[in-house]
Amino acid sequence: MSNFTDFIGGGGGSEVNDTKYINSRTALITTESGEKWLQSGTLSTDTATYSDATALVTGATYTNSNYTPPNQGSVMSGLMYDGTNFWISYRNSQKISKYSFNGSAFTHISDISIGSGTEPVGMEYIASSVNQYDNGVAVIYVADSNGGHVKRWNASTGAVMSTYISSQAGCFGVVVIDDVVYVGRQNGYVYMFSALNHAALSPTAFAIAEVGTQGQNMSKHNGYIWVTNRDGVAFKYSTSGIYQGSSADLNPASVSSTEYGGLAFVGDKVYSNNNQDNKVYQFNQNNSVGISAKSTQGGAPLYTRIK
Repeated sequence: MSNFTDFIGGGGGSEVNDTKYINSRTALITTESGEKWLQSGTLSTDTATYSDATALVTGATYTNSNYTPPNQGSVMSGLMYDGTNFWISYRNSQKISKYSFNGSAFTHISDISIGSGTEPVGMEYIASSVNQYDNGVAVIYVADSNGGHVKRWNASTGAVMSTYISSQAGCFGVVVIDDVVYVGRQNGYVYMFSALNHAALSPTAFAIAEVGTQGQNMSKHNGYIWVTNRDGVAFKYSTSGIYQGSSADLNPASVSSTEYGGLAFVGDKVYSNNNQDNKVYQFNQNNSVGISAKSTQGGAPLYTRIK
């Protein structure tokens, strides 16, 4: 058993999920009082033993369940969950469609027309928009890959909102985290804008090297950004663009070289879709505790307390 003070040079109170840089090479440090500290870059799937630690999604396993939504448009693209219902975008029909889901089947509710000449792909639902023109209403951000715009629609009335993010050629996805709008583009970068007024932030963008120029859609979960490529593999990034070392194959049909659709995190499940068979696939989330990406300071690795 390792004495914690041997590594940090002193004691001090701590809680589960706290982090410290510790001069050690031991993957899992156990203190004399029974605390457990896990080195960054190392994950534990034993979420039952470490139940107080924050569990993070690090992958997904197909449940062998898939569904065919009714009232489809042409070329199924994005997939989103608004907390109650699913939304699916149809690129060639220039619409996004709202569906309820009872665990075994989708039921069509309504459509919002995105406009002639558009190609709606990624979507993001915000229950109370902070944009200066939105008066706090619920909105849906939609990435238009043809027009290179990210516009907002009133989620209740279907009306387009004032102002939008422009000059985003090849945009495929959009998420909003902590009043920052993240826009994925097929040049291999994610761009950042203020949700208040669409002003570009500094830094303006970060690279998504693991996805490259094949980005297809985006989603968020627990403060992280997931980006899918053309083969339906989703890669996990922090909001500063650091790849977390986690990915999920959301392509059980082995559809290759196609414009794969979106992904949505719902409870302990992940859902994905594609434009080849127009189905929605269900996965179980694979959860782990720890910090995915290795981090060091002055040669000392970062640790997180998991018990």
